Amino acid sequence: QTLFEQSVSLAPEDPYCRIDFAKFWVLKAHHAQSDSSRLDHIRQARTHYVKAWKLDDTMAETYAEYADTFLFEGKRYEKAIELLEEASFLLPGNPQINARLAEAYLGIGDTSKAFQYAQAVVAWSHEHSPAHRRAQYVLEILAKVDERLSDSHN
Repeated sequence: QTLFEQSVSLAPEDPYCRIDFAKFWVLKAHHAQSDSSRLDHIRQARTHYVKAWKLDDTMAETYAEYADTFLFEGKRYEKAIELLEEASFLLPGNPQINARLAEAYLGIGDTSKAFQYAQAVVAWSHEHSPAHRRAQYVLEILAKVDERLSDSHN
């Protein structure tokens, strides 16, 4: 943490320093022992993503990583979608962005869009990539939903 703080103090106008510091906080959130610590770390991350965005609002990574904090928190899918759509506009066809969009659309129950984005990622990304795994997970959930619907109609 000290090194990230030094980085930001040495280059306060560098959005990449802010993004890196935000990623540090997200990583801490993933390893937090309590819900309150987890949320505090996510809030810290969001602060740095917003500062990065204010320094340069043309970086798709800022929107996508910031959106991930809302996916991580859960139940904030609409906000994640808003940010991810902007990231997709800036960087069309990016598998990491599309995998996140698949998760977010699944979260709001738009299975058609979730399938569309997940299928595109699976078709165009390396099978061992994180984006591919995320998209594959969405497709597995969609398959289970389809199974349950089929079973309930029989």
